[in-house]
Amino acid sequence: MTRTGDVSMSVMLESESTLAIDVVEGLSANPKRLPSKYLYDSLGSQLFQAICELPWYNITNGEIRLLKQCSEAIMSKANSPSILVELGSGNGSKMLSLLSNWQFGQQSPVVHFVDISPAALELSTLNLSQYNDSLTVVPHESTYEKGLEAALAE
Repeated sequence: MTRTGDVSMSVMLESESTLAIDVVEGLSANPKRLPSKYLYDSLGSQLFQAICELPWYNITNGEIRLLKQCSEAIMSKANSPSILVELGSGNGSKMLSLLSNWQFGQQSPVVHFVDISPAALELSTLNLSQYNDSLTVVPHESTYEKGLEAALAE
């Protein structure tokens, strides 16, 4: 038995126990918390995307503005990268902004999207493929750490 706070549970295989462990740890903490990764089903992804598109939500809008303004400088400093990785790809709009000045006559980079939401990965992959069909897009449904490892291993 593993004991966390006032809650006891049997130790299960890692693949089966992640949710249980996260719930036990999060609800035993003060203040109580649950990882947001459990909210990113299809509806959760749609809600988050809708929030990101609100005019007063400055985080995503600011990132996109910066990427559009600086994409040429970023890509020239990156020296024509063969691989690009985006953590938390959402709908792919930030990657599209970064690639806005890419010269597609050159060898196109392989784009790796890492997200815990299968719906977000599907949307970002579709959007990037429609933007330029010469791009190779590799989706990774995983945490950032595991997704980076997978992207760099390819």
